[in-house]
Amino acid sequence: MSSHRQVFAGLRESGSSGNQADTAITDLCARRRADQKVDRCRTSYQRNGIFCLARVQCESCHRSSDDLWSIEADSGQINQVLHNVLINAIQAMPDGGLVTMTARNETLASQNAYLLSSGTYLMIAMEDRGCGIPLDNLGRIFDPYFTTKTEGTGLGLASVYSIVKRHGGAVEASSTAGVGSCVTLFLPAQPCGKLESEPDMTALELTGSGRILIMDDEALIREIATEILQFAGYQVESCADGTAAVEMFRAAGEQGLPFDAVILDLTIPGAMGGKEAAGLLLEIDPDALLIVSSGYSNDPVVADYRGYGFSGAVSKPFDVKGLIVELGRLMRKGS
Repeated sequence: MSSHRQVFAGLRESGSSGNQADTAITDLCARRRADQKVDRCRTSYQRNGIFCLARVQCESCHRSSDDLWSIEADSGQINQVLHNVLINAIQAMPDGGLVTMTARNETLASQNAYLLSSGTYLMIAMEDRGCGIPLDNLGRIFDPYFTTKTEGTGLGLASVYSIVKRHGGAVEASSTAGVGSCVTLFLPAQPCGKLESEPDMTALELTGSGRILIMDDEALIREIATEILQFAGYQVESCADGTAAVEMFRAAGEQGLPFDAVILDLTIPGAMGGKEAAGLLLEIDPDALLIVSSGYSNDPVVADYRGYGFSGAVSKPFDVKGLIVELGRLMRKGS
């Protein structure tokens, strides 16, 4: 069994163990109520794709308390923050390494190093053992368009800074050359009582069949989504932009092997994104089952996905259970 398969097999085997240390950070974004409150909830199968990414690409260590507070936030945006920070840590270790993820409750006094108001906060830190960040660059890593990567956009950590600040929090980075780096987030939080666990998902709800096309410009996202859906029983192909998706969709139909569903990343910098691709796919097949994916749940296309020809919407980074269940629901509905 490949290391990728072992990851997902392990997730299923541990489905009823209630391993809080393994799920605590990502469960912050597992339940979004009407008042925009993101609660930590204990679920038997809830595992977020960002931590699968950590296991696939490198070693990971999770440290968290059992009573993490809830935060008032947009779950899609906070997921994007965690995803961007983790991707940055993984990319700092091209040969693999250890990412340590820590979450704990913090009460800050009125005068603190983070220039935050006094109160209760959730602290999340991700530490890598990469090459470290040169001191000259450390103060610029949150600046828009600043990057030292040949294929980087310089927007990943800039968006982290922007989202966290809009939520009334703070973010800082520290680094030691040759040792590694750490990005620390503080988000306003409220102490909360114990939440009820979500019911276990049945085997039927976590399996499926059919041909799926995934379009996303991030190779890591394509890889993790492919592994999630292949584990559930789907046949999966992927591509990096809308132009390729349209051509693959057209060719598959002509060969008598049509895709049963297409998952389209909404925004592809410098190339055709999901919105435009959806229009072209529907010209080829008006009954195509299209699903939009985005890290921002408040995007107008995501909020009104039916108005743009989509049958459903999923948040990024992908949640293992959520992606499988939503895809299965839409495919059963369309059959």
